[in-house]
Amino acid sequence: MRRNKPWLYMPIETKARDLYGKTLLASFAATNNFNVVVGPKKDINSKSLFFPRGIIFNVGLAKNLARNSKKFKREGHQVAVIDEEGLVTLRDDIYLHQRVSREGLENADLFFCWGKRQASIIEEKARKMNCKFFITGNPRFDMLRPEYKDIFNKDIKEIKKKYGKFILVNTNFGRGNHFAGDDFLLDSLKEKGWMGNPDDKKYILANVDWQKKIFKEFQKMILGIAEKFNEYNIIIRPHPSEKYDVWEKIAQTFSNVFVVHSSNAVPWIMAADVLVHNGCTTAVEAFILGTEAISYRPFIIEEQETEFSNKISLEAFSLKELMEMVEKKINNSIIDIEDYSNKKKYLDNFLSGIEGKTASEKISLNLKSIAQINHERINIPLVLLFEIYEYVVLMLKRIVFGKNNSSLSLAYQLHKNPGLVKKDFQDFIKKISKIDKRFANLKVKKIGLSCYQIYERK
Repeated sequence: MRRNKPWLYMPIETKARDLYGKTLLASFAATNNFNVVVGPKKDINSKSLFFPRGIIFNVGLAKNLARNSKKFKREGHQVAVIDEEGLVTLRDDIYLHQRVSREGLENADLFFCWGKRQASIIEEKARKMNCKFFITGNPRFDMLRPEYKDIFNKDIKEIKKKYGKFILVNTNFGRGNHFAGDDFLLDSLKEKGWMGNPDDKKYILANVDWQKKIFKEFQKMILGIAEKFNEYNIIIRPHPSEKYDVWEKIAQTFSNVFVVHSSNAVPWIMAADVLVHNGCTTAVEAFILGTEAISYRPFIIEEQETEFSNKISLEAFSLKELMEMVEKKINNSIIDIEDYSNKKKYLDNFLSGIEGKTASEKISLNLKSIAQINHERINIPLVLLFEIYEYVVLMLKRIVFGKNNSSLSLAYQLHKNPGLVKKDFQDFIKKISKIDKRFANLKVKKIGLSCYQIYERK
């Protein structure tokens, strides 16, 4: 039953962020006659040569990511792209310069945009390219829609039972508090080509410095709200790129502060009384879900800040102002209808897929326009043999070179995605099958050591 279908490969970069959205997209694609393989980004990328030719998703158009797209094309695959970091960005010129490369556009067959604004920003640069654009939204935001957000009800109940009333603080300091340290961060930014000239280097270093300052202010802020609102718990959810030790030290100081860095953010946002952030995508999720978000902006450097998530939130420019806003919101949750309406109009320009057809359904239908039937099956013994080879090479490198950038890179990847198991996909598909009977016949099969095939058995 799995023959005579096109193949689709989807990498999961950050498990907590991507698992549900990518599995929903995989489920829609499977019901649209695709054989779908999902797995950690590093494994999809490294094993692409051993997979039957199909469509491979890439996570962006940046110059460093374009190298993978070029490799996929050379191997006979087609390439579809969603920029996972394309919703909440810095200035348009910075976004285009850093994240939209000529090479990325040249090697992409399809690009799926978050909304009209992202499409309009990229359109001029892509005008003479063969890459087709579709405004679809992103599958992970499908989970915010009424028909799907109910799958989080059990999680919300368990969260509230354990933590009661709480203030959620989502941090966003991947450059100010990087998991692998400043040297690794700067080396990776150089590799991406974002520090190729003196002006670029100056801007990046200024951005890192700004984040470090905000990072310190957030530490002080958490101490302040933990003490003032001692009848509330404070939940800190660090960004997936951050190290957790500073936050965990704060949690050890207060009995009402906890650090949580696993599982999807959605039930935590829905269960929270209020969300505090600075320039974080989760503020957009909070707005859609009806949880008030406050952007804490103790330093104003507009060229280093993201406009969208701040503008869709309340804004506090001092700790005193933040305290007052938090107190007001936890004591009075009434929504200002006019303010909500204005923000909704603003959001609609940035984001598609919140109403009408889901992003997952639109993307899966558009993928059919370039899909090609492939009679091949995955050669699982060959995949396993390559995985053993990869493991041996990694062990030899560790013996010869010790702890270097390569091992740090692997540790960082595992930090963001500690691994996928079959049950991750089976449990989620079981939940969405209760909502939409189209998914009732989906099956999951393990491919090698780390990837999984999702297909429809009729």
